[in-house]
Amino acid sequence: MKVVIKGGYTKDNFEEIYTKYYPRVLSFCKNKISSDMDAEDVSQIAFIKCYLYIESFRNDKAQFSTWLFTIAKNECITYYHSKKDYIDSIEGKNIDIPYEVNMNNFWNSDILTKINYQIKKLPLRDEQILRMRFYKGMKSQEIGKILNIREINVNQIVHRALQKLKTKLEYLNDEV
Repeated sequence: MKVVIKGGYTKDNFEEIYTKYYPRVLSFCKNKISSDMDAEDVSQIAFIKCYLYIESFRNDKAQFSTWLFTIAKNECITYYHSKKDYIDSIEGKNIDIPYEVNMNNFWNSDILTKINYQIKKLPLRDEQILRMRFYKGMKSQEIGKILNIREINVNQIVHRALQKLKTKLEYLNDEV
């Protein structure tokens, strides 16, 4: 069901905006932040800022969703910067593998943990782009709009990040 915001994006119809976008923003934040509670907090902060600054939104500059997800992205970054000794936990996370895998190769569930750990060790922008591309299934063009970078740059970052990840995982495989 597609929800149309009648009357534009204003404080007067913020409840409609919240209802329409909250599930997507929460999902976006959960893909960036391993703690569901922290992801919910960050999502709420993003919507508070959206409410406070909604009058400054200009639809001639960007789509509303792009503007809102930029706020959410910036709040995720702020969250990471505010954690001094941030230790990431992936317990309880579902990991979607973006390609078909023979599960017999996953003789040890630690492999999935290692993959996710290595993704999280990548630079924040690389991690964000990989998660949006493969976990969320977003297209390069859409990622580019959200992060305010060109589509070709998104493709280059994906390629380089996958190469880094492959190298790290091959190194780990050699140790086993």
